[in-house]
Amino acid sequence: MSAGTITKREKEWRAENDAYTMIEAATIESDAARKRAALSKIKEIAKEREQAAKVAKRVAIKKLPKKKATPKKDGSKGRKK
Repeated sequence: MSAGTITKREKEWRAENDAYTMIEAATIESDAARKRAALSKIKEIAKEREQAAKVAKRVAIKKLPKKKATPKKDGSKGRKK
């Protein structure tokens, strides 16, 4: 069995899990207070992820070595026209 193959048992588990998720989503959609609270939390999560992404980008930029201009074998420094 390859790593990408999903067994029958996994498919059944996924379908059951998705069903419960959909039921819970419908319950939240019908309850205004829960929906507002969930939407507020979503905004907080998005803000946290944006901040984490900014930090990751800064770290990646610092860690990447700067490219040095390498001279061509023919001794020229730029592109030929």
